[in-house]
Amino acid sequence: MGTVAAYVRVSTQDQEAQGTYEAQINAINNFSVSRNIAIDEWFQEQESTLNPDRPEFQKILDGLRTGAISTVIVAALDRFSRDQIETLQAIELIKKMRASFHCIRENITINDGQADLASEMIISVLALFAKNERETIKVRTMAGKKRKSAKGLWINAQAPCGYELDRQAKILQVNQREAAIVRRIWDEKLKGRGVNAILKNLTMDGVPLFEQHVKFSGVRYCQVMQRERSSDYCRIRPAHAQHQCCPQCTKQHGGTLNGQKLWPKNTVTKVLKNKVYLGLVPHDGEWIPGGHAPLVTKAEWDKVQKSFTERYAAKNKIYPHNPLAGMVRCGQCGRKMFVTNAHARRRRDGTLGPKWAAFTCPGFRGGLCPQGGISIKIVQEQVYDYLDRLFLSGKVAGIIRSAFDALVKNWGSGNIEELLPLEEEMARLEREKKKLVAPIVEATERGFADLYRSLMDKAEAIDLRVKGLRNQAALIRFQADTQRADMAKVAPEDIFLGATFAWIATKELATTSASEEVRNRMAERVARIVRSLVKEIRINGTQAHIEPLEGDFEGVIGYLVMAVLEWSNVNAGVSDKAALARTTSS
Repeated sequence: MGTVAAYVRVSTQDQEAQGTYEAQINAINNFSVSRNIAIDEWFQEQESTLNPDRPEFQKILDGLRTGAISTVIVAALDRFSRDQIETLQAIELIKKMRASFHCIRENITINDGQADLASEMIISVLALFAKNERETIKVRTMAGKKRKSAKGLWINAQAPCGYELDRQAKILQVNQREAAIVRRIWDEKLKGRGVNAILKNLTMDGVPLFEQHVKFSGVRYCQVMQRERSSDYCRIRPAHAQHQCCPQCTKQHGGTLNGQKLWPKNTVTKVLKNKVYLGLVPHDGEWIPGGHAPLVTKAEWDKVQKSFTERYAAKNKIYPHNPLAGMVRCGQCGRKMFVTNAHARRRRDGTLGPKWAAFTCPGFRGGLCPQGGISIKIVQEQVYDYLDRLFLSGKVAGIIRSAFDALVKNWGSGNIEELLPLEEEMARLEREKKKLVAPIVEATERGFADLYRSLMDKAEAIDLRVKGLRNQAALIRFQADTQRADMAKVAPEDIFLGATFAWIATKELATTSASEEVRNRMAERVARIVRSLVKEIRINGTQAHIEPLEGDFEGVIGYLVMAVLEWSNVNAGVSDKAALARTTSS
């Protein structure tokens, strides 16, 4: 035989203050005396029905499933649940387990899982009205909060760090102890310290953490651990305040490290980014003046936010592309070398020199390899010098010539990637037009004039679209044939000189261009050219040993072809050709 359980619920602290608890308890006691029912266990909680996982409600359902509870008594159906589906599921569980259910106000009774038709109809209708009432209460609550926030009042249940909430006036009052900590955080940030440095100073100085607490009088249940508490407070507090909260809560929301109380990083960041310290309150997605005193000035706010913006921009800055990334290996141990920022030697005054980028062997730091770091500039100079000689040699000229001839042979109006989507779209439109033929004929035979005009307009629109696509395809073919004819006229020496000039110009722009975007784009082209001719780079001491690769210029042949065509055009003067030819011969 299971126990008899009485369920009592209120949604807010205000309901509790108005005596809602006592009214429900008195109603249940009077009912149990009149029916000669002894109540074995009371389940009380302060929870909104918006939360389907209400702890005490779930305990009753678990007790019904296991048979530990055989009877449930509630003062009103909306105290049990406001959700129709949730109510009906609970009633079905009671009927399935052959338990009993008594709802006093609505006079609903289920005995041993049996309910008459009238009770079931009342349950369904009342549950529906309870759900509608919940939605109405929700809308009214949100509207009331908007009206209050428009007046500059604080509508949230929790006051931000540095303030206390006057719950009657709904205005934030300065908490002098916490406000001093907030002011310290801002002062340190204004001095240029980072968030991690501020955290370290707060932790090492033993500054107590902010207290954030919510009082639940008479509801002895921990909202974090979902278990009964030993006090009327459920506080998010550090380890030194265990007398007012569960030990488990303390471990989740605070703690110590080497005897020092930890400051969470997000706490400091929120203090530095919360506009409430400017004297503002949130309202309908915006910030408006509030009725509380600010803790920082507008100038201080702007300065701190600017520092965050600059730091974010520096963190996400697009640094120049390294053309040799992933190709450099240590000649001693064979490990792949990675790029690090190293300081130059110390000056006589003890300060460090400027940073410089270097390839470093990962085994060097652990003492597993004698190969130290080598400047990226030194490696690039040796690799670029090797490629200069390679470009000016007849071997590379032959590779370029072969690739160029193959491209001229295959590049024509019949083999253009740009035509493929145009041809597919034209074929699709033709199929769509064919589908309109039968409806047009049928509309003509039956005399549907409006339908006929609509279908004909659609067919004409398809014809115009196809005509435009054909003109676009013809233009592409003409340009391809013209370019192919121009390529066929290029002299062999222009192929060699144009590709070589493209390499030299690209290499220079990758390091000397005033535009960062141009430098990055040229560096990517340099990387593709390097990977077309160099298989691997091994570092021994300060020397770069380059292992060649028979290049096919895949991925850069289009760029080299355009460079050759530009070289062969009038824009590349004869004097420039002669100058590069003299460089080649030397």
